[in-house]
Amino acid sequence: MGPFERLGRLMARWRWWVIGSWAVLALVALPLAPQAPGVLQPGGFTAEGLEAARARRLLEDRLGLAPSALVIVVQSTTGLRAGDPAFEAAVARALGGVATVPHV
Repeated sequence: MGPFERLGRLMARWRWWVIGSWAVLALVALPLAPQAPGVLQPGGFTAEGLEAARARRLLEDRLGLAPSALVIVVQSTTGLRAGDPAFEAAVARALGGVATVPHV
């Protein structure tokens, strides 16, 4: 018997204790619920000191767009597919000078 099967059997055997424990936990956490919106923020997975965070701020400040509004699509007209070494080399050549463009 695997660990998840053992856990499932244990939870089924003590189901009323499990349900009661979750109910008590929910009641104990209920007074803290109004504080959640101030603590939880969307997109909080990037440290502000990273280059990606600085790039995000530049996009928002200079272009007036949210980073989620920008999408870069690279399509091959020669039938090459992503992951193909020739495709990757062509994309690298095409994007080679992007880093030197102002606002990048």
